[in-house]
Amino acid sequence: MAKELTKAEKKELQKILSEIERMKKEEHIRFIRPFAKQQQFHLCGKRNAWALGGNRCLVAGQMVYMADGTTKAVEDVVVGDTVLAYDIATRKTVPSNVIGAGYTGDKSCREITFYGGNKLECSDDHPILTEGNKWLLSEQLNEYSFAVTVPYYHKKVVSIRQTGIKPVYDITIDHPDHAFIANGIVVHNTGKTESGAIKAVFYALGESIRPYLKDWSEDLREQYEPLITRFGGKPTRGWVCSVSFEVQRDVTQKKILGDVETGIPGLLPLREIKKITYRSTGIIDTIRLNNGSLIGFKSYDQGREKFQGSSQHYVWMDEEGPKDIYTECQMRLMDTEGDMFGTMTPLSGMTYVYDTIYLNDSKPIEKRDDEIFCMMMQWDDNPHLSTKEKKRLETSLDEAELEARKYGRFIMPGKCSFNIGRIAEMQDKCYDGERGNLVWTSPAKTQVYWVPDEKGEYEVWFHPEPVAEYLIPADVAEGLEHGDFDAVGVINRHRLRLDAVYHGHIEPDILADYMHRLAIYYGMPMLIPELNNHGGTTISHLKRVYYDIYRTRIHDKRTDTTTQKLGFLTGTKTRPLVVDAIKKVVREGVFECYWKRFVDEAMNFVRHPNGKEAARGGQHDDVILMSAIGVYVHMTTPLKDTGSIPFLPGQDKGVRIDPMSMEQWADDNDDEEEEGLPGFYGM
Repeated sequence: MAKELTKAEKKELQKILSEIERMKKEEHIRFIRPFAKQQQFHLCGKRNAWALGGNRCLVAGQMVYMADGTTKAVEDVVVGDTVLAYDIATRKTVPSNVIGAGYTGDKSCREITFYGGNKLECSDDHPILTEGNKWLLSEQLNEYSFAVTVPYYHKKVVSIRQTGIKPVYDITIDHPDHAFIANGIVVHNTGKTESGAIKAVFYALGESIRPYLKDWSEDLREQYEPLITRFGGKPTRGWVCSVSFEVQRDVTQKKILGDVETGIPGLLPLREIKKITYRSTGIIDTIRLNNGSLIGFKSYDQGREKFQGSSQHYVWMDEEGPKDIYTECQMRLMDTEGDMFGTMTPLSGMTYVYDTIYLNDSKPIEKRDDEIFCMMMQWDDNPHLSTKEKKRLETSLDEAELEARKYGRFIMPGKCSFNIGRIAEMQDKCYDGERGNLVWTSPAKTQVYWVPDEKGEYEVWFHPEPVAEYLIPADVAEGLEHGDFDAVGVINRHRLRLDAVYHGHIEPDILADYMHRLAIYYGMPMLIPELNNHGGTTISHLKRVYYDIYRTRIHDKRTDTTTQKLGFLTGTKTRPLVVDAIKKVVREGVFECYWKRFVDEAMNFVRHPNGKEAARGGQHDDVILMSAIGVYVHMTTPLKDTGSIPFLPGQDKGVRIDPMSMEQWADDNDDEEEEGLPGFYGM
């Protein structure tokens, strides 16, 4: 409930309301056209959509070029101002409306001095346009860099110095390139918060928004039709949620309503407003629209109890709220089958948003929520940054630089074992494989056939190729529903590519059957089950039906005897070898994998204080270890068709990983093989 206002507050609010009435009569509104990433967020068709990103900001005093030929300090720019945007294709400046502006926090900053005297002080992660139309973060600039200026020119960087933690400000414009000019330098911004505000206004206005879309193309209006009709033309109730009421006033409220104290409108046409109620001076409680819709504003610091009560049609969470509030908001949407959408910078590490939202697509199909959508709004999504340049930049950054404010990725403790640039490159290429099952053609279990099924046990990116040779490694778990996962992969040795997987919870004996089916389907390759407590059960079932199973030589120093055991023994000596193998092929860019689960586990695979490389607490590494075993065996086992240790893909570039030479392999494998169990030794 809104508190009772004092006489002074009532008087101040009366002035604000009078100003709103004046603005209603004078405003000429046109609704902004969302840029490509915002459109992707709006049109995903999911009921729980999240956009992750970070703000790139300028220090107070940086002068923004305005459309009327003047300049204005970035902290003084407000929504409704018209600035000069930079059109990258034409290299010309054009007027562009400011749709977002204000203080965004305290950040680490630097001052860059350019030839001729231009200086720019900004956050370490602010993108700057450089020669060749390439966007570089300010911290990526050096004394060999040239920035684009207005009038069009390339100015060389003379010096760079850190200026410490400072308050910073950001503006968002409606030009599709999102490039504006500060101190004569072309810079960039993102718009995740605007994405949430646009969607909220669409849901609130419904059919009433149509007159404001006249400037949109017919095709774009048609694409946004599902948002207009989402709730059948009926009045809606929605919440706009912020970290605090102060943040609400300075961010979400201004995005939607505008700054009523200065008379600058926001996204919501004021003529559509029937009534506004306030909690206190300048802090809105609710906005009632002429069409009957109600927009309510909430603060996380109110606590969960204040989020109980009436049903809502939509909830916009701007920045991450406590999990209990997230859960309560979900409950408020049940009756209406409404939508939740979130816009946030992931600064708090691996929270419930990471587990529930970000990792959703990596979960087994039976645990996946099909209504969840997650996307990044980050500098490497910029359409004017070439793929080649993105790769170069990503491989040059270490993990510490790939923080939430730069890339929209989660801040996590510990140093990642993998090359983050390469993992980012792999992440861009990930896509869902084809789901399905492998079915035996007869009780004899000699042939299988593929049956597509959206909820199938297997996920396949590449079906068997006639001339390819394969390996099938497996990380075997106990099979408990809440324990570790079983992970089985099919590695194409000619491409060093992960072609298919099984990933889930299943009893070790049934896992043997699943591996057997994959082996039949992929031409009878070597099976490499991990030799551990549960792997023993899988191996005992496999050896009854399949002949080509990897064997490990185990030497007993006490008796000076060597024995052979089926399966790959992962111990204190072999684990570092296989981990180093997978790290190297990823770093060299020769391991092909399109599975998001691998990428997510790689991001969470770190070196712990005791020196061991493993998953962070609460995370999994079964896919990493399965892949590592397969890659190591590939690198140390001769190909069947040539009898030689394989070169890796990319050998024309001099890329080869051969921890065990052919001579060493022959020397280590001169014992007779156990009769009836042909195979190769890996150590």
